[in-house]
Amino acid sequence: MQVSQLKISNFRSFNKEETVINLNNLTAIIGANSCGKTALIQGLLKLFGVQPLDRTIERSDFHLPMGKNPEDLEDGSELYIEAKIEFPELRNEEEDLNTIPQFFKHMVIDQPNALPYVRIRLIAIWNLANTPEGVVEEKLFYVTVPEGNSITEEDLRPVLAYERAVIQLVYIPAMRDPLTQLRNVSGTILYRLMTNINWPKNIDEQIKHKMKEVEKNLFDEIGGVRKVRGILNKEWGNYHWDDRYRNAEIAFNSTTLSSILKRIEVQFSPTLLPNNYSVEQLGDGLRSLFYLSLVASLLEMENEIKAEHKESKKEQSEYNFKKIPTVFTILAVEEPENHIAPHLLGKVMQNLRVISTNDNAQVLVSSHSESIIKQVDPLEIRHIRIGGCNSNKQGATIVKELDFPKKSDEAYKYIKEAIKVYPELYFAKLVILGEGDSEEIIIPKMLEVFGLSEEKNAISVVPLGGVYVNHMWRLLNALDIPHITLLDLDRERNLGGWTRVKYVINQLLVHKGHVINKEKLLEYNGGVLKDSELVEMHKWPLFDLSHAENMDLWRRKLMGEEYGIHFSYPLDIDFVMLEAFSQEYIALSKTLLFEEQEEQEQEGISEAIKTALKRKVDGYGGTYTEDQKKLMIHYSSLFLSRSKPSTHFLALSAIGDEKLKERCPVQILELINSIKRLLGIESKKEGDINEHIVIN
Repeated sequence: MQVSQLKISNFRSFNKEETVINLNNLTAIIGANSCGKTALIQGLLKLFGVQPLDRTIERSDFHLPMGKNPEDLEDGSELYIEAKIEFPELRNEEEDLNTIPQFFKHMVIDQPNALPYVRIRLIAIWNLANTPEGVVEEKLFYVTVPEGNSITEEDLRPVLAYERAVIQLVYIPAMRDPLTQLRNVSGTILYRLMTNINWPKNIDEQIKHKMKEVEKNLFDEIGGVRKVRGILNKEWGNYHWDDRYRNAEIAFNSTTLSSILKRIEVQFSPTLLPNNYSVEQLGDGLRSLFYLSLVASLLEMENEIKAEHKESKKEQSEYNFKKIPTVFTILAVEEPENHIAPHLLGKVMQNLRVISTNDNAQVLVSSHSESIIKQVDPLEIRHIRIGGCNSNKQGATIVKELDFPKKSDEAYKYIKEAIKVYPELYFAKLVILGEGDSEEIIIPKMLEVFGLSEEKNAISVVPLGGVYVNHMWRLLNALDIPHITLLDLDRERNLGGWTRVKYVINQLLVHKGHVINKEKLLEYNGGVLKDSELVEMHKWPLFDLSHAENMDLWRRKLMGEEYGIHFSYPLDIDFVMLEAFSQEYIALSKTLLFEEQEEQEQEGISEAIKTALKRKVDGYGGTYTEDQKKLMIHYSSLFLSRSKPSTHFLALSAIGDEKLKERCPVQILELINSIKRLLGIESKKEGDINEHIVIN
């Protein structure tokens, strides 16, 4: 059994437009604070909570659009929460089908040979009344028509209380209280176990008899106890003359099974104190770990008892447990990272994953911790955020799944692993996609110099390689996360220059074709570039600076607000930094390598051009100035013959913040201004920057 889908409408932070959330055996709900993670879990709790209070719908559960006050809630407002329950075990005839309750007579099926499923929908309506809170009418139904069909009253069948109890949600909130699970109260897993022990029928009488012996033979022999009891009864008699309750006794222990079980506790030893520690005396971290281990232990115990009954086919197990009814547990853990050391989070998630593999359990984890996200498969992630001003869900929760390349695509594994390395992008206000290691060092430093620290502005710099950047665009577009891309122009390199420009245009049409104007994008030389001309763009001439100027027109267009594609030009960001801070980088080059003789320098330029442009033949470099060609000697020694990150670390420390800001390359200034615009920070006017732009 598995709750495979949840549909929510008009509940808390979810507006009237239906939100569909697909669920796995283990699902990670991630997002920033106050975006709707708890509301999603509470939706499941309203369906499958064990305590009546957990299932109660109140006025405050109805969604209020932005700008509305609670008193603006309309009479007759309706919300619904629906769960789709599937039975994957039906695919295997050898599977144990005891997990499928026999009373689910309301299964539906979409098509022949498809697996049946169950739809359970909670409907609540709020109406005005004489009380300030109004009246909420709520009912739980089976929906007896397949998904996609319209629902009438005839299609709704009431869910009986004992049927509802087959699925129970165990909610572990962000604030842990292990005693709640330890005590034998309705709604805990411990309660499910304890109620299925074959207790002797006269257990209460036996306890009462034994406790009388303890009190008589132990406490009554102590003079101080007798004295306190005598004074208490004497003083009580001065105020109370009724025959009822006339005796006031000091009881040292409970005398019924129920009261004893409600006082169950775990003690920890050894300690530095004479007495053992109770749960309350543990630190927040240990208490949180114990809570999680307790729930896991009880679920494992329940599985063992069921397995024992299955093997022995007896009504009573070796350990005196009755046959436990089929109950499917949804374990919802909120912020498992709370109070727990980062190095233990891997073990916590491993234990939760083990629980999720059981036939009788499913796990939901909500978190905004990067450490937790690294422990889950990106395909298990549901990204949650609040809709922006331009969204039809303005101020409401939006839930998205990650959009990956096909598994057969070589980019699939790369992107999947890359975003596990950079999980902070899920919480970013802005993501900057770069080519590689150099961008990961240079861009954060430049952001810091211009007062745009990553932490303060929630900016995430993610170097993922230009070859797969289109897949990152698809992912970020699907999640509606603003992003800017910084690519290498690689002019005159193989697959660079016009080939790179063509690639970007094509990918924009694929991934943003629904929001950008194609004709505007392809405007060129007073007309519109034809599709046939775009196909041949990679063959366009590129021999001298006049052709480079033509390419620069396209570069500037793609840098526009609609597209957000920046280029490190004319070559890459390494060359950009070398050209802007040539004195410091050349000094570093001469420190790291033998200083070249003046007469050998000119002779080495030709080879340096071939090395920098990664060409094996002469005849390239026509779009570069003479000064740029000379720099290619140092470019090769600094960035192609040694580690790029180490080179930039040494150079940036030598340059210093003031010089970095004063002589910042125009390519990076363009990027900084786009970042400020997207973050809503006042920036220089475009004209101010253009004054410094030259064609390279």
